[in-house]
Amino acid sequence: MNQICSRKRLLNCLLCSTFILSLFLIFTFESCKSPTSPTSNILPDTTSNNYEWQTFILGDGNSSMLNDVTIINDSLAYAVGGIYLKDSTGQNYQLDYNIAKWDGRSWQLKRVAYNIYNYNCTVAGNFFGMSTAIFSFDPNNQFLTDGEDIIDWNETSYSHYPCIDPFIKGALLRIWGANKEKFYVVGRGGTLIYYTNENGYYTNEQGKSIDLGTSTDIFSVWGTTDAKTGETTAYVPVSDLINVNGIKKIFKLNGTQVDSIQWNTGKNVLSVWGTPDGSTMYAAGDGLFENKGNGWEEIPFDTNTRFFEIRGDKSNNIFARGIRLVPPLDEVVAHYNGSSWHEYPELSGFYYYGIAVKGKTVIIVGENGNQAVALIGRRID
Repeated sequence: MNQICSRKRLLNCLLCSTFILSLFLIFTFESCKSPTSPTSNILPDTTSNNYEWQTFILGDGNSSMLNDVTIINDSLAYAVGGIYLKDSTGQNYQLDYNIAKWDGRSWQLKRVAYNIYNYNCTVAGNFFGMSTAIFSFDPNNQFLTDGEDIIDWNETSYSHYPCIDPFIKGALLRIWGANKEKFYVVGRGGTLIYYTNENGYYTNEQGKSIDLGTSTDIFSVWGTTDAKTGETTAYVPVSDLINVNGIKKIFKLNGTQVDSIQWNTGKNVLSVWGTPDGSTMYAAGDGLFENKGNGWEEIPFDTNTRFFEIRGDKSNNIFARGIRLVPPLDEVVAHYNGSSWHEYPELSGFYYYGIAVKGKTVIIVGENGNQAVALIGRRID
């Protein structure tokens, strides 16, 4: 009997101890938890990959195309290129427009006249030429180029930036900058121009042309501005697509000072983009790559895809456009939602030359063979 009682007391003590220990662990765990941590630290912050797409065809034909695009807000965007329309006889085509404005409902065609420069920068005339690039510093300053002349445009008026013809090795293809006082322009033949406003005016002297030591075409420039210091850093990816042993490099620029960042993948790189906080950088070329500070890691994707451009506005909202290098050479559009990449095969069939992302809106521009095309995607959460 005493042995039975002893066993019962021992069992009760063990149960009691287990209960007390459980309470201790529960309260200890609760007191150590961060009040904001549970889901956000465990699961990735994702958006939807579900987009509704609208397709707009612009121009009557004759190789109309759109080369670049910028989004101001949900109901305002600008695309640039060349829009050919038939004349009054319905027979001949004229390049009448080089800007298309999206107002949230439809595209309106507009134009600017670019200067034609002699080599000594005297103006030889002007014409409504095809636009190759656009960049928005703010809603009232759209910077455009036809590959030679640079214009600051605000719909009602525009002004020409100082001639840079002597510094151009090939057509200008892209523009990026922190503000209209300091910005970069890149193009064919290794062209890299740095515009800087000193003492209230722009000069053609120091800081205008930067020699990267290559004649390879440059298709992209992108950068960041430090919120505390105001220091601007630009990144210029350069790859020789003709020579397999040619340059494959990402240049890093602070003003006119040239450096580079590590790129040891051995693959072509044509475009870069990074998160606003600078924690992660993405690269596109012969594949997609991610760098969170520990070197470049390739993102699993079809190995036969070459990406020409990658753009986003947050780490969970990134788009890349490219092409399959095997027949039928379909265009590829993919979106990263913070967790996975999703491809949109329904968007193949066009040739794409530019992409812009802002919030729930993405616009992709290009051509369908002889007419300009603009695709607008709206994310459905």
